[in-house]
Amino acid sequence: MVTFAGGYLGDELRFYLARKYGESWLNKATKFGRLFRKARALAERYGIVYIFIYRIQKVYVLSVLFLLV
Repeated sequence: MVTFAGGYLGDELRFYLARKYGESWLNKATKFGRLFRKARALAERYGIVYIFIYRIQKVYVLSVLFLLV
């Protein structure tokens, strides 16, 4: 349950920051800017497969938790 809540809250925080500040702060030469550019390149190259691999980890963790309970 904690994994699901953390993933959800992390997504909400990213959406909030993107809406409030836009992409301009991510395009700067900072660590976050470099990570953002790398993530964007992966998403453009692999598209839906990249998103699926990123999200499937949470599905596995939740499945294991429900099986153990």
